[in-house]
Amino acid sequence: MINGNVRMRRLLTATPTEAIHMRIYLFKENVMKKELSRIIIIGMILIVGQIANAQSFAAPYLQYPTSTIGASFGSAYTSLANDASATYWNPAGLTGVNRFSFVGLVSSGLALDRNFTAASIAFDMKRMGVLALSYTMSGVKDIQGYDADNQKTSTFNVVNSVPGISYGIQVIKELSVGASVKYIRQDLNVQIDNGYSVDAGMKYKFDLSGPIIYTSAVVQNLFGKVGINRLPQVMRLGVGTSYGGIMKIGTLEGELDYVVEDLSNSLNQKYFNVGVGYSMNLKGFVMSFRSGFQNGENFAGGIGLGMILKSMLVRVDYAFVEEPSQIFTNSHRIGITISGI
Repeated sequence: MINGNVRMRRLLTATPTEAIHMRIYLFKENVMKKELSRIIIIGMILIVGQIANAQSFAAPYLQYPTSTIGASFGSAYTSLANDASATYWNPAGLTGVNRFSFVGLVSSGLALDRNFTAASIAFDMKRMGVLALSYTMSGVKDIQGYDADNQKTSTFNVVNSVPGISYGIQVIKELSVGASVKYIRQDLNVQIDNGYSVDAGMKYKFDLSGPIIYTSAVVQNLFGKVGINRLPQVMRLGVGTSYGGIMKIGTLEGELDYVVEDLSNSLNQKYFNVGVGYSMNLKGFVMSFRSGFQNGENFAGGIGLGMILKSMLVRVDYAFVEEPSQIFTNSHRIGITISGI
């Protein structure tokens, strides 16, 4: 008989086809033994591992937005990202950092005891480009363990840690390129898997003496794997715009992204993300309002309040995010940004 904790680990790391076969096997065995509690637990783990954030491949937590602002844009932020959070959205956007940038995020209200936090910091090295460090932690808390006799054991946690380093440089005035390298540690209690991921992106700027147009392309997990599982090559193509001087105090921003979730899979998901935002500078204070849709249907929105202190901007942002699955409830993001100006 397979140990209950081992079953959970296998479900978390299984490919979609393997997961289907395991679900059928476990359902038959559990029904015969009337192990309702185990069905619930296994179902919860399956949901987290296979449906989380609309992904069906290894390490779905790598696709969680790491900034509140980007999340409130409906995850349409590939071209507009210009602070430390560009380590996730598009490392080429790091060239928008002036002196330094710090971005932190904490999630609240995630269903099934999921948790996710992220932080990144970037330093402008002038002509040498911009160097950034990032770290994310995610997982599931208090999962009930079972032994081979179907008796409850202690609870355990699934913890995913992803530190990374990113670099962006301006090749010419209009063109920037960048890359990120991440180390992945996936602790499933009964097994620890290690892996890596490499992202690469570019960003091109059109200054139209009024609105500024950005075009961008990024491939996440250009190379990478976790344990024996490959990571999907996620492509994002974005077109964004920023127009300042509206009513002399505001800036209007918008973006449209095209996302392909797995370039090597003919059955991959393809969809659009769209977002808009408006910011006002009111005598040293900055107020922002944003909204967007992910996959054309999952709403996101947020607000932000910042204060200019000498040569830096300190901003607190909130985002409401409609999860891309009816199984998950809506969730919230709280973020802080500290940037040089």
